[in-house]
Amino acid sequence: MPMPDWCVVVQRSGPLTKTYFTDRHKSVAWAARQQCRDGPPPGPYMWGTSEDKLELYLALFGFTGAHYVLTFRDEDLPPNFDGVKRCFRAFVTKTRRWRPDALRKYVYAVEAGHEKGRWHIHFVADARLLPLEDVSGLWRYGFVNPGKDEYPVLHEKGGFHCLAHYFCKPDKFIPLGKHPWGVAEGMKAMIPPPSVRVQQRRPGVPQKNYYCSYRTKDPVRVVNGHSSALMEYASWVALPKPGEYIYRPEKPTKTEAL
Repeated sequence: MPMPDWCVVVQRSGPLTKTYFTDRHKSVAWAARQQCRDGPPPGPYMWGTSEDKLELYLALFGFTGAHYVLTFRDEDLPPNFDGVKRCFRAFVTKTRRWRPDALRKYVYAVEAGHEKGRWHIHFVADARLLPLEDVSGLWRYGFVNPGKDEYPVLHEKGGFHCLAHYFCKPDKFIPLGKHPWGVAEGMKAMIPPPSVRVQQRRPGVPQKNYYCSYRTKDPVRVVNGHSSALMEYASWVALPKPGEYIYRPEKPTKTEAL
């Protein structure tokens, strides 16, 4: 009996690897067409949500990403979403003047604090280039804290997707048509294109990893003796190399503005 053909899509970003494979005929045919093309395939439809895209950006920080929350004191609190964005752009400009290489990678998300409506900004940067003390000095509008313990950039039980999900949660104070999160210019080019291929072996997952998630959509119905297609998703974060720097959240301290 011949082995079945599988559509296998692999997406990598930093230490994160995401795989999708299925024996669905339409997907296998799509993968076969991609193998015949010279250029990279288009963005895979199986990871098209805002959370999935943000997860790939967060993964670029590896084990060095730090999550900070930029708050506003009462006298500096902007009245609306656009005002918050202007404050953040001023912060980015000031930081780059102080240290040009500090913000080659960053992720931010604007939030109004649910029912309270208190604007603040979630900000992710490389902890080696922008430690808490420096961020506190550069952010002149209020206090900076290192984010909640349950929402680090890389969660042991949720990987990078945990923070991506938190950043993308609904917020009634965000104006319709406005995107609440963004990334540094040029980060999109840092994510390699996905690989798409047809193969007869199902992709394996390393036994040892920092984080692993596995989800299967089993056949749900049988019609005329044929079951619906099997679809499986897996994602994992590779173990850090020996001696590799791993960021640990710091305790906030009061710092004078730079």
